[in-house]
This record gives sequence, structure tokens and C-alpha cells, in this order.
Amino acid sequence: DSVFAMDISVVRDLLAVIGPITINGVKYDQNNFDILLSYIIESKLDGQEDPKTILRSFIPAVKKKLADENPTAFFEILLRAFAEKHLSLYSKDADIQKMFDDFGLSGTFEKKSLDFLSVIHSSIGGNKSDRYMQQSLSHKTEIERDGQVLDQVTIKRRNTYSSETEQAILKTLKDAGFGELSPQILDILGRGVNTVGTRIYVPKGSVLREYSGSNSVTTHEDPELNLTYFYTTFSTAAGGITEFSLTYEVPFTFSDGAIDEYSFQMEKQPGMPNFSFKKELFVDPALTVYRVSPNFSESGTGSFLFEGEVSANAEVSALVGRK
Repeated sequence: DSVFAMDISVVRDLLAVIGPITINGVKYDQNNFDILLSYIIESKLDGQEDPKTILRSFIPAVKKKLADENPTAFFEILLRAFAEKHLSLYSKDADIQKMFDDFGLSGTFEKKSLDFLSVIHSSIGGNKSDRYMQQSLSHKTEIERDGQVLDQVTIKRRNTYSSETEQAILKTLKDAGFGELSPQILDILGRGVNTVGTRIYVPKGSVLREYSGSNSVTTHEDPELNLTYFYTTFSTAAGGITEFSLTYEVPFTFSDGAIDEYSFQMEKQPGMPNFSFKKELFVDPALTVYRVSPNFSESGTGSFLFEGEVSANAEVSALVGRK
């Protein structure tokens, strides 16, 4: 058996193509389906024993309308969803799974560069506030005179939930014919504090030097991925901003008197919306950068910068050597 895993952005894009669907007199469209489904499930309107009954009606209704459409109408949506890691495939059959992995359809990642970063958040707050979170990510690399390499990662998370957000939720539910919300349900739908456990994957053998913005950071090894990761937690209240930074030494150095290639790979978390990403490369004055790719701007002597919004993975390379 094979499994398709997709996030709500894919469903939203598909509904934009096929149009709204109606179940039990309630119209679900690209703008309201996530709030309505979350409310029905979390309020247990279909009963305590099986609150997700609505999904057994919603999913077949979407599939039926998709079957009535020309496949070319949503083919571009699926291609983009795979590229941006909003859609992934899994199979129990090892050969089929290998094919998914080889074609980049499984959402897994593999370290292919010298330097590596992947930031993975897992919700542990018990609410739906992730949909209101915005993230910016910065990765700075310093290559010192003796060839030692230090990396610094900075993560900034902003919770965009506001009074306007709350009024929009209330209006969406009222327009669909639902009654008053309890404070508890509002908290579950997104007003509550966003809390995540965060794994910061880096090259295997990296050593934590310092951190700020958290009470605790622990170091772990992932034998399956052959990577080290640092674990911490973030809690960001509605309207708030949380910032965390850590510095670590990577397990490789640059040779004295030789030209070496520095390569870096940033793997985007599956299901993560587009976010701001900044990559900086600093080299000691005794060193020089002969080539850097892609599209870096030189922001000072021995300093190079890439900055922009990313929707998928990012890769960087540079040739570094003695002057």
C-alpha cells in the first residue's frame, strides 16, 4: 500500500481549482475549510467516540470533484507541492519506496554537502496555532585562519494571531451556521500559545559552543540520518516573537595552503510555508574566496551574503584558499 501525505496548502490549492463542496448543508471552500474542519473535529460535533467523522465525508467529496476535472488543471499544483515539500509519498513496498526516494517524492532528506542544516519543528502545544506562525532562518559560517569552521544558526518565530484573526474565525463559523465558541475551543483553533519541540540537524560530530534564547539545549545523534541534532523548545504567545541562536563547531577544517570547496545544504521541513532565509559566509583576512555560488553579494572584505524567501531546499558552494 502507498500513502499520500499533504498539508492544508495543497488542499487549499485544489479547492481553488475544483470549487467549493457542500456537506450536510455546509459549504467548504479554499478560504474556510481548515477552520470549519478544525472546529467540527475539536468541538466533537460528530460525537466523542469518533470526532473526525467529517473527514470521511470531506475527503471522498474532494476526490469525486477532482475525478470530474481535467487532470491538467491540477497537475501543476501537484508538481509544485512536491518541489516545495507540501506533498510526499510513502510505500510499504521497498522497491516502490526507493523509487519515491530517488525521485525526491518521499519528503526525506540526505546530507550531500560538507555543511548541512535542517530545522524541524514538531507541535507539542495541543492546538492549531502553527498556521499563524512565520519563521526567518539565518545561517552564518566563519572560516578562521587556522581552517577551523564555526557555524551560527538563528531562528526567529512570529505568532501572527491577532484580534483581527479572531474576528475572522468567528465570522467564518457564524457564516457557516455555527454558534458561539468557548474560550477553550478558541485556544485550540489558534489563540493559544504556540509551543514546538525543535530539532536542528547539523553535520555529525558538531559540538555546541553556546546558545541564547532558550533555557535548555541538548545534543543528540541520529544514527539513521547519520547527523547530529540539537534539541530545544519554543513557546510563542499570540502576537509575540521568539528568537533563538546557537553556535557550534563543525567536524571539518580547511587545509593549510590549499584551495578547498565549502558546500552547504539547507533542507526545508516538509509542510513548512515559505520563509525568509539568510546565509552568510565570513573568511579570515588571510584567506580569500575565489568563487561563490549562487548569486551572493559581497557585503565586505571576506564577507558574502545570500538573502531571500525560500520555498524549497537551498544549496551554496564556495572555493576558499590562502591568498
